[in-house]
Parts: sequence; C-alpha cells; structure tokens
Amino acid sequence: MDFVNETGLEAGWCLGFQSDGREVLVVVVKATYVLPENEEEPELAKEQAPLIKSDEFTGEPGISATLYESDFAHRKPACDVLVNGSAHTPREHPSRR
Repeated sequence: MDFVNETGLEAGWCLGFQSDGREVLVVVVKATYVLPENEEEPELAKEQAPLIKSDEFTGEPGISATLYESDFAHRKPACDVLVNGSAHTPREHPSRR
C-alpha cells in the first residue's frame, strides 16, 4: 500500500480492528487554523502543530497527568474538532462571565 498525502498538511495512518476482527485503516490529518475576531474565514496557521504519535505526560508516565494525547486511534467512527484558546472582553474590561 502506498499512502499519498496531497493535502499539504501533516498526515499519517494506523491499523485497527473491528469487533469482528476485520482490519480498519485509520487516516489522521491535522491542521492548525487561526480564528479571526470578525466573521472572516479561518486561515491555516503559518506554524502547524505536529501530529502527536504517542501520549505525552507532565512527568513520569503512569503516575503523572496526560499533557497531550496521541492523535492516532485504532478505531475512529467520527471526526474530532478541538479548539484551544482563550477569551477576553472587548477593550480588556473586567467581567465575571
């Protein structure tokens, strides 16, 4: 099998199994976007986050918290969309909500 990635984004694949034992090919494509403050379309970020190939921890694995989980799964019936960010009020005025 040849895996051809024509997206321009980092991509990879892994094999998994159905509950009946059949193999499943899981393809992973990761993109980082910049979300605009107005109603413009999001744009691809100049610096793309890399694929996480295995879980990363805050300290020793098994006794510390997970920092980043692997982007690969052995079965993926749907798509994930994750948003990392922060919020602020207009003109930096304090607010409780």
